[in-house]
Amino acid sequence: MKHIALTILTYAALVLQSSVSESLSIGVARPEFLTAVWAVVLLTTTGRTCFLWAGLIGLLDDCLTDQPLGISMIVFVLTSAVVQKVFDPRGKRSPALEPVLLLVTIFPALLLSTTGRAMLSGWSVDASTVLTTEAATAVYSTVLVIGGLIAGRIARHLVPSRVNRPAVQRPNRFRLLTK
Repeated sequence: MKHIALTILTYAALVLQSSVSESLSIGVARPEFLTAVWAVVLLTTTGRTCFLWAGLIGLLDDCLTDQPLGISMIVFVLTSAVVQKVFDPRGKRSPALEPVLLLVTIFPALLLSTTGRAMLSGWSVDASTVLTTEAATAVYSTVLVIGGLIAGRIARHLVPSRVNRPAVQRPNRFRLLTK
């Protein structure tokens, strides 16, 4: 079920990134919907599953640019590996720690992707401009992820789960045979 939800979320992010991302920009900050989905993957999956999703989302992100493919894919997978090593995704985290973890993860990934693309394309970039733009974009993406996580938690509480249903009592057939 988690993979179906991530597939739908990735598709929605791809559509939003390619169609309305520019119109939702605030100053130099632009919404990075695919990066936001990658951050959700970091918080909800582990191991090979996390790396597979990170690679797929990174490749989709690369496909939306006219730059060489693979930069975002490599950055997302390597950043996922570092996050998986440093932070235990299955461990209990304070809800107050999640925005910090997201910001500390998203900012370097965006910065490395942009810098890598610039280096491969031979662009000359101003370091302060790149830092400012990517920091603002990281904050924007973090707000998107936190809003999505809050909405998901609210929806989870609104929809009744199967765990809370009482178990159906079945007769013990073996006990009946021993009488």
